[in-house]
Amino acid sequence: MQIFRGAAIVNSNMNLSNKIRLFITCGYLSLLPIYGTAQRQSNFFITGKIINASQNVLPGITIRIQDTDKGAVTKADGTFKIGVAFKGDYTLNVSGLGYEARTIAVAVANRAVEVPTIVLEESIDVLNEVVIKGKSQEQEKREEPIRIDVIDTKKLQVQSLSLPQVINQTSGVKVRQGGGIGSNVVININGLEGNAIRYFKDDIPLDYLGNAFNLSLLPIDQLENIEVYKGVLPVKLGIDALGGGVNFLTKPNLANFVDASVSYGTFNTLQANVNGLYNIKNTPLFIGFDGYHVSSDNDFENEVLIANDMAQFDTVNVTRFHDKIETYYGSLRAGIKDHFLADLWEVSYARFDLEDEVQNGTSLEEAFGEVMYFETADIFTHRYKRTLGQFTADLFVSYSEVNTFLLDTATIVYRWDGTILPDVQGVNGETSPSGFIRNLKFENWTGRLYATYDLGENHQIMLNHNLVDSYRIGSDPRSIFDNNFDRFTVPALYQRNVSGLGITSEFEKLNLKNQASFKRYQVNSELIDRRREFNDRQIVIDDAFYGAGNSTKYSFDDDRFLRLSYEYTTRIPEAQDYFGDGLFQLQNPELVPERSHNINLGYYSYLDRQKNYWVDLNFFYRYVNDNIQTIPLGLTSQTQNTDDVRSVGAELVVKGEIIEDLRFNAALTYQEVRLVNIGNNATGRINEGARLANLPFAFANLNLTYRTELFNLSGHWNFYLNYSFTEKYLLSTIPRRLEPALFEEIGNFTDGIIPTQHLVDAGASYEFSKLPFTIALDVYNVLNDQIFDNFRLQRPGRMLTAKVRYQFKKF
Repeated sequence: MQIFRGAAIVNSNMNLSNKIRLFITCGYLSLLPIYGTAQRQSNFFITGKIINASQNVLPGITIRIQDTDKGAVTKADGTFKIGVAFKGDYTLNVSGLGYEARTIAVAVANRAVEVPTIVLEESIDVLNEVVIKGKSQEQEKREEPIRIDVIDTKKLQVQSLSLPQVINQTSGVKVRQGGGIGSNVVININGLEGNAIRYFKDDIPLDYLGNAFNLSLLPIDQLENIEVYKGVLPVKLGIDALGGGVNFLTKPNLANFVDASVSYGTFNTLQANVNGLYNIKNTPLFIGFDGYHVSSDNDFENEVLIANDMAQFDTVNVTRFHDKIETYYGSLRAGIKDHFLADLWEVSYARFDLEDEVQNGTSLEEAFGEVMYFETADIFTHRYKRTLGQFTADLFVSYSEVNTFLLDTATIVYRWDGTILPDVQGVNGETSPSGFIRNLKFENWTGRLYATYDLGENHQIMLNHNLVDSYRIGSDPRSIFDNNFDRFTVPALYQRNVSGLGITSEFEKLNLKNQASFKRYQVNSELIDRRREFNDRQIVIDDAFYGAGNSTKYSFDDDRFLRLSYEYTTRIPEAQDYFGDGLFQLQNPELVPERSHNINLGYYSYLDRQKNYWVDLNFFYRYVNDNIQTIPLGLTSQTQNTDDVRSVGAELVVKGEIIEDLRFNAALTYQEVRLVNIGNNATGRINEGARLANLPFAFANLNLTYRTELFNLSGHWNFYLNYSFTEKYLLSTIPRRLEPALFEEIGNFTDGIIPTQHLVDAGASYEFSKLPFTIALDVYNVLNDQIFDNFRLQRPGRMLTAKVRYQFKKF
């Protein structure tokens, strides 16, 4: 069978080795035009390092070639690199705030010339009463016209925090997890969640990685920082989303390093992580690696209902007995950087293995004792970046093969206490009457081309195209019901194309920065409708939509600005939404894309630069047509189009330093997400304006961090305390007039309400000054409170975790 995939024809029966050859060939051919251009250039490079008199590296120092516009700024490790066209003698002008300027003579005779380490002396002319602080890259992103919250994970990696814990401290963001380690994680941003929020790794959509980037598994040590976009997505990311996106940025290819950590905690939870980079000396070649291992018994307590001898149900606390997870991930990459062939040219291979005991479905109604889920993935990627004058291109291509296996053949039925129901006959599975022996194979292609062209200093044109292509085939003999036909043997096809065109402009005299964008969204899919009443009909989907957006920032002065953005956008259902996930999510071939009007208005102001006090106040409005929501259906769930939804809300963030070295971050969010235009029937009249079910609407976060030296030790102690508050919310839709008021006490607790929750995490770590080690001890859910999430699934109680981290950078 031949399937059209972008620019190539791929045979679905092609073996893996041939696919790898095709993948490498496509990547090589894509570079020939650029290689031909670069090959005719004669580029030489001047490199070096800048330090102060105390031998500390100096980032942010400017180096400029005299009488030219060529130059560079030193990186975090104090190094710099400048490209020149010809051999000859050059003069470098070196300057930085608070340091005496220097002039360095350099003779370029070879391809690469390394300047001896440059030492800058502090300037005696700096006024003691004036303190000028430069902006970090994270701070500059926060001040863009598009609303971006940046989480600097480098500062958090001394702790054994999970990614959901870290992201949950962001204003306007609520992270919800359906259980323990390895369970599904959903991020809610400004009232929208699920796939309305898109996820990226280094600007690339995460579709090709499967569960390898599950947020409850991925160690934060793998990341440099996290960007949380609210409302409008920039053309750089350029994909369909309604509420925003989360971009996980990995560590850059800079200096050599090895970073390894291991942690162990409650419920026999083991997490190990390693990543590193080695630059081959005197060459542009580098080799990088990263990997992790996670395992946990997840044997925490759940509050469930168990039938007694009187045929009534008692509420009891039981220990989960079949929820162990074990996973391995490893990746190896190699390439060249800062060369006349490419700024970056990288290929990689990754392997992922998952073994998961399945304890329950979408709800806690029934316990499973033998259901197993397995997943493996082979992932190949290719990336190329090149700047030629005012033009920059970034090309990414990946191929992944993901294999899943769901096994459910039990002939017995388990209670939640681990015992077996007696005298049960005719059972062939725990999750359904027939059970599963389901093998599925997903072949995923992801392509992304991003290009920019600078129109002078203040304007830039951007073009982006994203392709996601998925092919699924498999088998399940337990699914054969009519005409001896296994529906999974028929291929299911999915392709999503999103194109974006944008322009950024800066009008200095007007104190304005602006970003405008235009996008096109297209989806094509073919699949079998497996519902019996439709007699295995073939479904063909072919839709296209258009959208536009604009973001403007007006600066009152260096300390205050106003931000306004609008976007009309479309969110195309994922392949999993159409196909189902082969586990507990049912297929829905009748889904239609959801569309949304998004408006964001924000005010940002420094209150005290000396203590880095600042406040960020934002208001948002969303109106979503054909809202897509996950609906529970007993043990399973299905993604469905529901009624239109209107979301209105506000969020407030205040950050600063209380006293020296004691910092705080407080965030408050309130959002009204309600059903509108339901219809003129009885149900519509009753539920018009009702709150969207299973969605928090009022929550707050407080984070305190303290860094100090104690006990006359030369290292540093780091202490933190995180507090998260979530107001009670409804598990199902009820008329607005019956909704409990904010903070109203409810005497009789019902299963229809998820109660008010208080989650406290705390921890301490110690960084050795003369050794590359950090040790940490963290406590999750200090109060051991009952924490509920998606569909009232219970999360773990108190967890203690100890972590040791090793960092080595000098080789």
